[in-house]
Amino acid sequence: MNKIILLLITFLLLNGCSTSYQPQGFSGGYTDFALSSDVYRVTFQGNGYTSYNKVQMYLLRRCSELTLEKGYNYFLLMANNSSIDTSAYVTPSTINSSSSTTYSSYSSQIYTNTSINPGQIYYINKHGASAIIKMFKTQQLNTFDAKIILSNFQQQ
Repeated sequence: MNKIILLLITFLLLNGCSTSYQPQGFSGGYTDFALSSDVYRVTFQGNGYTSYNKVQMYLLRRCSELTLEKGYNYFLLMANNSSIDTSAYVTPSTINSSSSTTYSSYSSQIYTNTSINPGQIYYINKHGASAIIKMFKTQQLNTFDAKIILSNFQQQ
């Protein structure tokens, strides 16, 4: 039982909060991969505490930062998708049983009490998102302005 409690505490400490905005690490984050000088694949992976909306916002943030880092001002989402990875954690069932015996001069009686506590199932959803972006120096049809998107993050 102590091993289970220790495992649960370790799990909660490692995953106790949502993924912060950071490069890909143990608890999630972003990655980018150059397909050409102005086309990139950008991903953001959250942990079990990161909402779908937060993952989508962090993906847009990274697309905007990358666009400015590469000397461009605008980007177009050429492809965009999201994913969800669901896993389950099951706590063990426990059975508690106790018995007692009473004696009298005429008879003896045995009393047994048993309780069964079924394990709990906890579902963990990890959201992820990816996009292929093309970057531009001047505004094109359906492009996002990287500076405007980043200014919205600075206001929050």
